[in-house]
Amino acid sequence: MKAQHSRQSNSVELLYF
Repeated sequence: MKAQHSRQSNSVELLYF
């Protein structure tokens, strides 16, 4: 799953960029 500027997955966005 790719997080696109999600406030909830802010830290996860860096991992799943």
